[in-house]
Order: sequence, then structure tokens, then C-alpha cells
Amino acid sequence: MPQDSADFPVKTEERAHLSRETRIDLVSLIVLAGFVASVFICYVRGTYLGLGYPFNTFLFQPADRFMDYFNGLTYATAGHGEGMVGMGGLAYLLFHFFYHISFGNAYFSLAVYTIAMAVFVLCYNLRNLWSGPFPKMSLVRLARNLFILSFLSYPVLFTLDRGNVEACAFIFLSLFVYLYCSNRAGISTLFLAAATALKVYPFVFIILYLADKKYKESAIFVALLLFMSAFTYDPAQGFSFHLLNFISTVRGSADPAQSYNALYVIGDAGTAFCSSAFGAVKAAMYVFGHQDLRPLLLRLISTYHTAALLLFGFVALYIVIVEKSLWKRIAILTLSMIFFPYVTGDYRLLHLYIPMWLFLNSEEKGEADLLYTILFALLLIPKAYYLIKGDVSVSVILNPLIIFLLLVSMIAAGLRNLSVSDIKQSVTEHVTALRRIYTSGKVHSADKGGHA
Repeated sequence: MPQDSADFPVKTEERAHLSRETRIDLVSLIVLAGFVASVFICYVRGTYLGLGYPFNTFLFQPADRFMDYFNGLTYATAGHGEGMVGMGGLAYLLFHFFYHISFGNAYFSLAVYTIAMAVFVLCYNLRNLWSGPFPKMSLVRLARNLFILSFLSYPVLFTLDRGNVEACAFIFLSLFVYLYCSNRAGISTLFLAAATALKVYPFVFIILYLADKKYKESAIFVALLLFMSAFTYDPAQGFSFHLLNFISTVRGSADPAQSYNALYVIGDAGTAFCSSAFGAVKAAMYVFGHQDLRPLLLRLISTYHTAALLLFGFVALYIVIVEKSLWKRIAILTLSMIFFPYVTGDYRLLHLYIPMWLFLNSEEKGEADLLYTILFALLLIPKAYYLIKGDVSVSVILNPLIIFLLLVSMIAAGLRNLSVSDIKQSVTEHVTALRRIYTSGKVHSADKGGHA
């Protein structure tokens, strides 16, 4: 029986956008293809060309496998906090927790940590594949996508290979986002503070509270963060508490003489397996023949620090004033957390699962859905196809470039239809909310004074 012609425009519109299942399948296909291609290239180099590291693997040095965990455990239990580069005060508690529940056995504690991380990733992906107001996919399709996204993904493999505490930061950050999206902003502050107390970079998510005028939650988050990041450990005195640890870490971030910067930013320790813009700049310098980068980087570090802060300031204003889509806000903040720091180890790409699943499960439709799907998927595959210098591969340039394209495409889409009246309305709403808080504070102070 012929259908009514009025139905055809609707069907044409639906065909213009990718379905949720198609987007998930496309991500899985790209991840599978990227994994197989990288394994094949590394196999040919290692077996037929007789080349060793770094040609025969897209992961870190095999001799150094799991050493992020063992080094962190050693520094935490011995009380040498200066060796815990890139980690916050909560890492002391976490390492001690895994160590003591494993009866003081370092290898057993690594096994417990690794299994916990792998199970969480598996459950996280399963929940996102098998939830929401969408038709349930077949069990075969579910199992295929679950296996590929959980065990063939480069960020997952790299994080497991290093044993880095970033896995715990991912767990805390994903729980924060889940609670925040479930309108439980108050309890979400606990998990955002925990993630930030492990790795300072999740601090950028305070912008979410500010964008939604949740100023009380912002204050609670900062208070919890100062508390959680203040722990240190000394074998003779046990745990101690220094409230300004987090602040001193932030203040020293642009100091070239700071041990982390000297080793990872000015030195070469943080150049390979890095996905930040600064890392891409260093790799590009190698491409153009620069060998000793230290004098140039010493001049560049403060300039980059200022430029990164200014650019992120623009991003923060955009989120607070312009962007209304929650998944895009979270995506832009996650990408910024990876893109702007001096050094971003590739294990931080694990956090991309959070905005990627929000996007894949979103009911919003847009012209750039196919672009977003492909770019998210490309960030989940290894790209060590060409070695620039030592173990510094072309991925150090490609990953920041893909992240930059994602950021620009999202922000450009939001600015395309922006009007001056929209900006004025948003600014007015924030000013009114702040004025209301200020006024209520004055009234509360006056009431206390009257009772006194």
C-alpha cells in the first residue's frame, strides 16, 4: 500500500543523521582497524626487519612495563613525595590502600589495581552500551563492541601497560560526571575533588559548576580538594597534613627549575607518548632538525604558560556564557585537560571515554555527528607509524591535531548562531545570581549581628 507523501520529508531528515547504533559500530570499526594495522606494522618491523624497541611496539619500553605503578608505590611508601611526579596528595592514600589490602606484596597489589581498573572499564562500557532510552542491540553486536572498546583501545592498553594512577582519576571523574548528569551536583563534588587530588588537571571541571550557577558546590569542591590533596607520608612520622600542597603545586607549574618541569617539560622524558599541544611543538622542532631544544624551551615555557591560560580562559568563558549542551561542555573541558598542559601522558586519553559515550548516547542530532564520531574514534587508536626521534612518534603530533579539530569544530558550531542578545542574557543571569548570593550573605550577617 503506498505511503503518504507527507512522511517522506521526515524520513529524509532522519537519514541525514547517524543512528546511535551506527555511530557505535563506526567507532568500533575504526578502533579495530587501527589496532590491527598497528599490530601488523609492529610485527613486520620486529619479526621480518629484526628491529627492536621502539619499532616493534606502540607501547612504552617493555623493560619498563608497570613501572609507573611500582615507582609510585615505592615513593609513596618510602615517603619520597618529590618522586611522585604528576601525582597529588591522595595518591599516598591510594598506594597505601592497595599495598595493605595485598598483604604488603607489591606484585599482588599491582594485580589488584590492574584487575580493578580493567573491570571498571568493562562495566563502564557495558553500561553505556546497554542503557538509555534506545532499542537494545543484539547480544552478538553488544559483545563485539564491548570487547573492541574495552580491550583493543589504545588508551586502555597504554594505561594497563604503565599501571598509572590516572586509571583511578578516570574512575573518580566518570563517577563525578554520572552524578552531575543525574542532578546530584552536591555529592559529585566529592568525586571531582578526588580526581583532582590525584591529578591536578580535572580542576577545569569547576567550570561546569560555574556555568550552571552552582556556586555553593564550587566552594565545597575547592574545600574538599584542599583537604584531599594535603596528605604526605613519612615512614618515621606516618601520614601528615599540609593544607597548601595543592596551591604550591599549581604555583610551581610554570617554574623551569621545578623537578617535574626540568625532567619532563624541558627534558625529553615527557616528549614521547604525549598528546598535549606543547608536546606537538617539541616534536615538530625535532622534525625540522633541532637537536638541543633546552635553550629554546627555557624561553618558550613561560610564553606557552601564558598563552595556554589565555586560551583556556576563552574556552571557560565560552562554556559559561555560550554552550548549553551538557555533553559538549564536558567534551570541551576533557579535551582542554588533555590539550593545554605541558605534558599529557597518553593514559589521559582514557578520559575521552566520558564525553564520547555522552555523545554516542545523546539524543541530540547535528550536522557534525559523523565528524565527531570519526575524531573520537581516531583518538582511541595507536599511531606510532613513523618514528621522529628515538621513541617519539608521529602520534605526538597527530593526537593534539585531532583534539584541536574537535575543539574548534564544537566551539565554531556554538558560535555560528550566537547573537549579542544571547550573550547579554547569559551575562545578566550570572550577575543576577551572584548579586542574589551577595545580598543573602549580607542579610545573614545582619541577622547574626542582631541576635548578638
